[in-house]
Amino acid sequence: MTMHRHRTPPLAAVLLSIFLVAACSSGATPTPTPSTPVAEPTAYAEHLLRDLPINARAGQYGDVAWLADGQLVVSFVDRAANATAPSDLYRMPAAGGALKPLSVPVHPKGAACRVLQNGRPTPINDGRLGFLQVCVNNPGAENQDFRAHLMTWNPATGASAPARDYPLPVEAGTGTFTFSPDGSRIVMAADSGYSDQLYVLSDTEATPLDVGLVRVGRPAWSPDGHTIAFLGNAFLPGTIDTWPLNSYDLYTMPASCLDSPETCHAQVTRHVTGIFGPLDFYWSPDSRWLAFDGLYHTNPGLYLRSMDTGAITRVADRLFNGFTWSPDGTQVAVITPDEPAPEQATPTSHVAMLDVTPALRAEPPLFQTADLPASPVTGLQGAYFHVGWLPSGRLVAQFSDTLHGNALFTGGFWLLDPDGSNMTRIPTVPESPQQQGCLQTFAMWPNVLKDGRVSYVELCRASGPGGQEVFRSKLKAVNPRDNRVTQLRDYELTFGPDAGAPYTLSPDGKDGLYAHAFGLPETFARLGERSSQRLDLGLQRVARPAWSPDGKTIVFAGNQSMQQPPSEQWLSIEYGLWTMPSDCLKSPDTCKERATKIDGGYLDPRAIRWSPDGKWALITGPYHGVNGVFLRNMGNGEMFHIADGRHTPGWWSPDGNRVVMVRIEETVSDVSTEGSSLTTLDVSSIVNR
Repeated sequence: MTMHRHRTPPLAAVLLSIFLVAACSSGATPTPTPSTPVAEPTAYAEHLLRDLPINARAGQYGDVAWLADGQLVVSFVDRAANATAPSDLYRMPAAGGALKPLSVPVHPKGAACRVLQNGRPTPINDGRLGFLQVCVNNPGAENQDFRAHLMTWNPATGASAPARDYPLPVEAGTGTFTFSPDGSRIVMAADSGYSDQLYVLSDTEATPLDVGLVRVGRPAWSPDGHTIAFLGNAFLPGTIDTWPLNSYDLYTMPASCLDSPETCHAQVTRHVTGIFGPLDFYWSPDSRWLAFDGLYHTNPGLYLRSMDTGAITRVADRLFNGFTWSPDGTQVAVITPDEPAPEQATPTSHVAMLDVTPALRAEPPLFQTADLPASPVTGLQGAYFHVGWLPSGRLVAQFSDTLHGNALFTGGFWLLDPDGSNMTRIPTVPESPQQQGCLQTFAMWPNVLKDGRVSYVELCRASGPGGQEVFRSKLKAVNPRDNRVTQLRDYELTFGPDAGAPYTLSPDGKDGLYAHAFGLPETFARLGERSSQRLDLGLQRVARPAWSPDGKTIVFAGNQSMQQPPSEQWLSIEYGLWTMPSDCLKSPDTCKERATKIDGGYLDPRAIRWSPDGKWALITGPYHGVNGVFLRNMGNGEMFHIADGRHTPGWWSPDGNRVVMVRIEETVSDVSTEGSSLTTLDVSSIVNR
């Protein structure tokens, strides 16, 4: 048994249910043409920095820590001396050289261990080193006795002592820990990948710390003492057996909340989503950057996140077995796996250096955070899913009336005033499901048209050949003034079991685009007046089309190249933002040449909504790893983060000064019948600058 860590392969995101996909809309404005492209921000700045290798002894390294005196401490297995040697801690100069074992005493309760090893070296700001000492009796047996103790070592005196004199609540050496800058307080996590939690290690016991998440790991105390960062999840799909394969999100909380631990859960803030298989997680010495490794939205590498601006920079495009900051914050020492020779039974690794100063100097300002006036909308008790703002000034919302016992999605569409008053239902499905040959019918994805009608997709869930479930789609519209329902196209939109994705119509309603599939190979179909026609844009997936109000431009999300073959991993790969002139639809074979990528970094753009004047886009979903709602200036690419958290697609007010959104609470799924709320935001300070 060794303490060397193994990366967990990332879980391909679970296929989204057809009912989770949010609508897209029509919209408007002159955008950059292929001859005047906008400079593209990237999800991370790829600084393939100069690798500064050092003369490290051959063997298997598992961890590395950089001490204040400039020395490195590494966890090392000396395979040359002993093929079955356990890992232990060694000291070496940062410039390379001989390894010198750390002479650390065995914890008194570990004297009789069959297997004893030391690992996870972690620098403490006072100059000491923290590490785990693991004792195993009866290794491999059912009655295996495992104990872990947290120890400290002082490089100035060589003295070692227990940091806390009791066994830790971790399994098989999977715990990680962090000290306060003065070394007096300790927070730890079990870090098994399952239902992990944080513990506060007092002098006598480990006390669980509730931060309101289903799993929490990798705690890291900032050197300035103000903040504790950690990885975790507020909600995880699947069962606990599959949780280790899910990605992590990055959170922080003020360290002061530990004085009143019951308040910590209310002070947690999420900063980044979608980190698969992380091993290490550290602050820079000046507390301005957080470094994490793993697959960030499936892109492997070592990343730095600015705590000042939220910018995320990739400083290496490969995975390491561990890393640590230099005391001056200019370099990162990494454990780099070697390419094993065919005859090697055990992989080896070496210690190398990365110069991170170019990345710190070139921090890109990806977006600005805006603190805007918000107004909650109160209405019936239930769950809102999508919302639009009519030219009359009233709102239309897709709503499930749980107060009166209606099942999910049977609530239909409702009219209400912007303050939530005068809420009345709009009938949208005139026929019963049985009359249409459907097992169920659903009115989905409302879209406000220029003439005040509300278009939507009517989904019919039916039984196909052999009893297989199929979906048929009709594009309809309802007039809120008289509740009259009409079918906008006299043909069904049937593209297989994934039919029913978001769509957009031209301002005059004579043309449109319809998206097919969810995150996997996606295609557009042009919605003519008489028939639909597949549209080839030369991209491997396209989604969320939106037609500009002036009718000249279509914006959409897409990807030019993806790894093959298509797989569920595509669901966790970021989209780019593209535009094309709408007149290319007159000669559809020319659209491929006229599509232009103008931005990147959108993990799951739920919808894109043009402002009424065509100058701004309201984009819902994570951008560069930050969840929420964003405003994008379609002229110069400037981005504003206007709301944090998960939302279904928002909509602009007729005057373009406000937006209305449905916020989904972090603890529920997008189709929960509880935990959603309507909010309007005043964006006039941004759009009228």
